[in-house]
Amino acid sequence: MAIETREEIAKKGEIGDGVLFYEEKIDGFLCSEIEITNETGEKTTGRSIGKYITIEFGRLWLKEYSEFVIAVDLIAEKIKALAGDENEKILIAGLGNGYITADSIGPRVLPKILITRHLKQQLPGLYENLGFVEMSGIAPGVLAQTGMETAEIILSVTEEIKPSLVIIIDAFASRKISRLATTVQLSNTGIAPGSGVGNHRQAIDSKLLGTKVLSIGVPIVVVLHNIFYKTYAFNVFVNIKSDFNRYFFAL
Repeated sequence: MAIETREEIAKKGEIGDGVLFYEEKIDGFLCSEIEITNETGEKTTGRSIGKYITIEFGRLWLKEYSEFVIAVDLIAEKIKALAGDENEKILIAGLGNGYITADSIGPRVLPKILITRHLKQQLPGLYENLGFVEMSGIAPGVLAQTGMETAEIILSVTEEIKPSLVIIIDAFASRKISRLATTVQLSNTGIAPGSGVGNHRQAIDSKLLGTKVLSIGVPIVVVLHNIFYKTYAFNVFVNIKSDFNRYFFAL
């Protein structure tokens, strides 16, 4: 996640030219924005030029429904800020493997999207009266299921329907357990599927598709060594300290 890249380079004191950072609380939720403005920023962070917005919602499933509604409105507001207003055709791509829980967020989101492209073609009067935006959706699966790169499938669909905006939804990896399912990242730089777990696939961005691309990610995978460090290493430290105290007082 971009916020974790920023935290890492801040520890090293390397934040400088080409990396802008801003954070604020909106409706009680911490919103952090990182903007990479030039090639120096790209080299420092290892990320493409563009904006990365991270919103920390906490455990929404334990909160009141009203807070969930506020969170949805905040995400919508940030999507509009990144995408702009003039988007008559939108393609939603839900990435991932629907049969694996930790990779299924993309395919699971897609059925909850109001798809309208077929209504424009079949019921144009209803489409116009309700003021819909032309919305299409696709869940391209993964390479092992289709034999095709996700980028290849999305590129083919984009060339066919020519959307003005592509929104890609995927599961992300985090370095912190506390961010699992509690954080949302939005970006206007596209996405590199599998990069969070070392399985680098072809990037899906505006250069490839020839149109605006936004990515929305929720971390539901955590890097294994972070779990190991936070549990095993801590327990080892406590045990060593306990053994030392027993030895010391025995003397």
